[in-house]
Parts: sequence; structure tokens; C-alpha cells
Amino acid sequence: MKISFYTIIFALLKVYEFYQYWKLLMSNSFVSFNRNKKLKMTMYTFRPYELVKVNYKCYRGLFDKGINSYPRPRSGHRIVCNDSDLYCFGGFNPNVEGPDRTLYLFQELWKFDLFTKKWSLVYSNTVEGMPEELASNAVILKNNMLIVFGGTGYPFGTSCSNKCYLLMPHNKRPKAIAALETTGDRPVPQYGQAVVLHDDYLYVVGGTTGFEYSCDVYRLHLVSKVWECISVCREDIREDPKGRYRHEIVADDTYIYVLGGGNAETAYSLEYIPVFSFELQQWTVLHSKPDPSLPPPGYPQSRKCHSCVQYETDHGIEVVIAGGFFEDLEFFDDIWKLNLSTLQWTLFKTATLPHPLYFHDAATSGNGLMHIFGGVEVKGLENDPHNEVYESERTNEVYSMWTTIPKLSEICWQAVLHYNPTLPSYSLNQLLEMGISLKFASRISRHSKIECDGNL
Repeated sequence: MKISFYTIIFALLKVYEFYQYWKLLMSNSFVSFNRNKKLKMTMYTFRPYELVKVNYKCYRGLFDKGINSYPRPRSGHRIVCNDSDLYCFGGFNPNVEGPDRTLYLFQELWKFDLFTKKWSLVYSNTVEGMPEELASNAVILKNNMLIVFGGTGYPFGTSCSNKCYLLMPHNKRPKAIAALETTGDRPVPQYGQAVVLHDDYLYVVGGTTGFEYSCDVYRLHLVSKVWECISVCREDIREDPKGRYRHEIVADDTYIYVLGGGNAETAYSLEYIPVFSFELQQWTVLHSKPDPSLPPPGYPQSRKCHSCVQYETDHGIEVVIAGGFFEDLEFFDDIWKLNLSTLQWTLFKTATLPHPLYFHDAATSGNGLMHIFGGVEVKGLENDPHNEVYESERTNEVYSMWTTIPKLSEICWQAVLHYNPTLPSYSLNQLLEMGISLKFASRISRHSKIECDGNL
């Protein structure tokens, strides 16, 4: 009888889970309980390709009952994350009034602890120098710092930014934040642009002033702080991509890939993908492959205001997009994966968003665990997608999904956390003494949060 590789892995995982379960029960340093009572503990199950709601609101402490115990519903915000925390910057809600200068906008940075499932407010509007352009920014995480670029105030397009801010959430709360001092050929103030890091450069692609749309490419050298424009799109003389906003970009060692986006009237294709060569500094278009398991055309529909994450796998870089919309009444709840090596699209058939969702955001630390937060939910189209009577409301829900099968050590780590939710309360030394490797202990130890020195 032949035993498959996956059967062996599954058996090893179950043995490891039983060992962890037994160790947790037997060790007073982990669990203390009354032996006369039954200890109820559900068995851990790894659930890939399934979107799970994170019920963080049930994790609030006794005194966390105010409106500031977690972010209010919003759209147009941006999130990034590492292995420990998720960060949410800015956002918009027309039903929430703030100070005049930030009407309907959230001048704040929130942190969501991925282990304790608790939110904390890191920066608020009391910090001097906080950006006032707080919707459709571009945000990326580097060296425990958030790089915030661009964005718009309200009304949209009346005040746009081309400034670059550094937010250092692990440092003591600063009294003031200043924009990064840069020189060179700066991008025009816009919002809805997208950014990616490559070598020592921050690349910025596209965006809108609220009236004009571009797909120009700028880059900021993070060492010298000098901007340069390396490509101005000219659709009239070249096959350059159309100007757009609220697109998403990803990158490998060769190209920047532009996924979707659009203007006020339309959204652009995900079948034909504009790519920008780092070496040649010019555009070309690649034709992706449809999902062979679907009837034609087998591609995700054109869209904007969707979310996107990328991560490394043994099969190359994979990209996952979720939600978005095309035009009125064309809102999406689907989740797709694109392999950059093969340009093959695959629809996740076991996972969809609870409702069509747009102007949300998603992030991953690179291990394939995707987190989705906020956005505009569309309800009332379930039975009739052409129903002109529907409801839309902003949300502050968090969802997570394993979009790939990670390393076995990651799965085991999830099981360990499941069986002992008190681990985040231990110090780094205590975790190491328990036999937890430094790789995982440093994720949850509060003593491992190294303050940023401001160096990019």
C-alpha cells in the first residue's frame, strides 16, 4: 500500500498537535486549572482557502467600552502588517464628523495585535504634523516604519498630497510628525496612486488629481531622498497604459505589474496586464491565462478599488485580489489568485467575501495569511445582481484567510497559539525557556519590539 506525501505530513502534524496539547495540559507554566472540572478546549483545525471573520469585538477588556476601543467603520484607508501587528492609517466615513480640517476623515493610526485580537490607537489628531490628506493614500511597511505617501482631503481632489511621511509605531508616541525632506523631480500631488519597494527605491505609479489621471512612474531613492521621474505615459505615441487610480501594483525582480484600476467612468482589464521594466524603464503588456476550470472567459472582471497582496511560494510569487467594483451595480465579492511566473489566474471557489466590498484594503506579512479590513459593503444584490435598490454601508470588520499552504512550522505555530491564548503575556526569555524558537517567540514578545531609528 502506497502512502502519499500529504498523508505523512498530515500524520506528523496530528502527532505534533497531540504533543503540544499534552505539554500544555501538563505544564503549570502554561495552564492552571481545577482538575475536578473538565477543561474544554476545541481541537485546532488548519483551514486554508477559507475566509474567516475575526471576532475582535469579543476580546475587549472590561474598560474598553468607548468608541475609541477600536476603529470606526471606514473606507479609503490603508493597512499593512508584519508577523505581529496590523496597522490601519486614515480613512473616510461621511457619517462621522471630525474637526473642520478633517471633515469625515480619520486622522489616526491604529494597531491591531494579531495575537491578542485587540486594537490600540497609536497616533491621533493630537499629534502635531499628522497628514490632513487621509483618503486613498499609498502606504507601505519597511524596517518597522510606515511610509505614507500622497492621499486626498475632503472634498476629494480639493487638497492632494505629494509628501512622504514616516510613522514609527514602536517608538514612544511623538509630539510631532514631519514630512520627509526630499529633493528632485517630485510627483504632482495626487491620490489613489500605488507604491512598491525595489532595491533602495520607492516606486510610485499612477494616481489622480481628481480631474486628471496618470500612469506616470516616479521613484524616490530612500538613501539620498531624491525623487526622479522615470516614465511619463504617452498614449498618443506609444502603447502606454491609460491613466488610472485605485489600481494595485506588485513586483518581482523584473517588472512592476499594474492590476486593474480605472477613472471616474470605467475600470481596466485584468486579462491584459501592463508591466513596467525596472531595467529598461519602459512599458509593455502581458497577456495572462484564464482559470481553465471555469467557462470562458475565465478571467476576473475589470475592476478598481479592490485589494491586493503578494507573497513568495515554492511556485513563485503569488498575488491575491479581492472585491472591488466596475460600474454602478457591478460590485464584486470574489477572490482570485495570480501566479506571476505563469500568469495563471485561479478563482478561489471555496471562499468569497460575505458581501460585495470595495474601498477596503488587505495585507499580509508574506506567509500567505491575508487580512482584510474595512471598506464599503453592498447588500441587497444577493438574489438579483441587477437590483437598483441596494444598501451600502462602511464596515470595520476584520477577515483573515490562508491563501496558500504555508510551511509546516507555520501551521504548528497556529496550533500552539490556539491551545494557549495566554502566550502573548509572557516575556521573551520565558517563551524561549518554554522551548519556543526565537523566530516565533519574537513575534509575540512585547520586549522584541525594537524602536525605529528612522533609517530607511
